[in-house]
Amino acid sequence: MKMNKHTAISPAELADRLAIRELVEAYATRPKAVSREEVRRRALSQAATADETERVLERLAYLGFVQPDPAYRDKPGRPTSHWLVNPALAEP
Repeated sequence: MKMNKHTAISPAELADRLAIRELVEAYATRPKAVSREEVRRRALSQAATADETERVLERLAYLGFVQPDPAYRDKPGRPTSHWLVNPALAEP
């Protein structure tokens, strides 16, 4: 989609774009997984709730940018939300 000054994007699409940018940067400089809270703090500047951030990550998973990290699933205690970043994001 070509963007110009008259094209508006939805808040959900803006959140997705910010999260994608953070994921690309994260892949280049940090481990290849991110937590929901990292995305919430770094990409969304804490403007979203944990549930809203989870929905952003679920949309990004649907699009193939991330996938749930099985290492953090099915563990005792409070569930955490960690996501593996698609390595293709690091490619130019």
